[in-house]
Amino acid sequence: MLTCRPLREGLYKVLGDVIEGNIAFWTGTETQLYDMFKPVIPIIRNNIPGAMIPTPPVSGGDATWMTNWMALEDANGRLSDYYGIHIYMEDNAPEQRLSMLQSMLKTKNAK
Repeated sequence: MLTCRPLREGLYKVLGDVIEGNIAFWTGTETQLYDMFKPVIPIIRNNIPGAMIPTPPVSGGDATWMTNWMALEDANGRLSDYYGIHIYMEDNAPEQRLSMLQSMLKTKNAK
C-alpha cells in the first residue's frame, strides 16, 4: 500500500508506504512483498513526475530484515529511492532510541 500527500500545486508525491515488512502487519516473505511492489513502481513513476519511493519501512531497527530487502533490490532491480525507517518512541526518551537509528544507518552504509 502506498500513501500520497497532496502538495500546494495539487500534485501528489509518494511519501511512503504503510507496510512494515518486519512486523505482524505483513505476514508474507520479503520476496512476496518485493513482487507485489515491483509492478506498481513504474505506474507511479510514469504518472507522478518526481515521485520518491521509500523502501518498505522497517520498524524497531531490524537491520537483518533491511539487509535482506536491499539484497532483493540488488538482485532483482532497485525499486526504492530512499531508506524507510519507523522508530516508535513508546515510553522511551529519543536518546534511548538512537541505538536503533545507528543500527539502521550502519546497515545502510554497509551497502
